[in-house]
Amino acid sequence: MICKHDRYSLGDKPGEYNEMSIDDVTELATAEGNVWFPLYLYDHSGITMRTTPFSCPWDSGQVGYIFISKEQMEEEKITPEKAEEYLRYEVEEYDNYLQGNYWGIVLEEKKICLTCNHTEYEVVESLWGFFGKLKDAPILDIKSNFPEDSHELLQALINY
Repeated sequence: MICKHDRYSLGDKPGEYNEMSIDDVTELATAEGNVWFPLYLYDHSGITMRTTPFSCPWDSGQVGYIFISKEQMEEEKITPEKAEEYLRYEVEEYDNYLQGNYWGIVLEEKKICLTCNHTEYEVVESLWGFFGKLKDAPILDIKSNFPEDSHELLQALINY
């Protein structure tokens, strides 16, 4: 993922390609045999990225490319179709990162001191590393990591 932007450090190796012209970046990414997509950024009260243009000409534009070289595909023994799938997924995941859509769930047990009524919370279990919208969470994966008596609460959280 190669990106060039005046205000943001974006892509896999921010700054590494700063000395390259946009024409050189285009030539590198779109070389014959590579699988590639253009990257577009929308910047308005936050940023979001995808492989297709946004409709707003003032707050969006192309910022770079995501690609996998022919040599990389041969080394990793993947087809161009599989490479396209990987690249689209990577852009989706990176967009979630840019939007702050990374999250986890912490299950705590409330403990109240019988002497002074002081309240503390003790972590029972936690699970991190999810991205995307909570409603799209893999509930079965989440439930399998938490005690069974918390499953109804977890389901209610996901449905919220």
